[in-house]
Amino acid sequence: MSVDGFVFVDLETTGTRAAEHEILEIGFALYSVDLEPVERFEMLAVTTDTAALIERVRNDPAYDFITRMHTKNGLFADLEKQLATLGDNVPEDLSGYESEVVDILARWGVDGSTPLCGCSHRMDREFLDRWLPKVDAMFSHRIIDASSFREAGLICDRERTQSRIDLVAEYSTATHRVAADIHHAANLLRVFHDQAPIPLSA
Repeated sequence: MSVDGFVFVDLETTGTRAAEHEILEIGFALYSVDLEPVERFEMLAVTTDTAALIERVRNDPAYDFITRMHTKNGLFADLEKQLATLGDNVPEDLSGYESEVVDILARWGVDGSTPLCGCSHRMDREFLDRWLPKVDAMFSHRIIDASSFREAGLICDRERTQSRIDLVAEYSTATHRVAADIHHAANLLRVFHDQAPIPLSA
């Protein structure tokens, strides 16, 4: 069975280089062929190293932008709350999260023919390959990058494209949290395929 629609991904990380940085939040969403939301899930990638990782990022001036971003959007606070909730049951690595993601994607029908949708795919695919290789291997090499429509449009027809971007901004914005960023990418695809953007549902 293959997916009847689109599968989006977004990852929140400590930086842009998979070889050096780590995943903090994982999100996938299934949208219909009409780009209507069907199902989504997001998970905080909490491990036994997370507390030390957050402290290291907070104390390193090279990570000032990351610290400000994930403090403002609440990700660091949510990770710390999850750590406290889990207590002694914090997993050692991402393997358990990977198994859960694989099971959900398989239920959606993801197979080797399924392109991965979203934005910033170069980074996301590198992180999937480095940290969640079984997930990355489920997808086709092909991608559908919503930001490519925006960037190409700004070159080909700046005025019309800017009006579409402004319309998307009324309904969704990229917050550097996975649910909102995925939906923002879906709305970009919607407006570049002559559909109105829609708000993010709870």
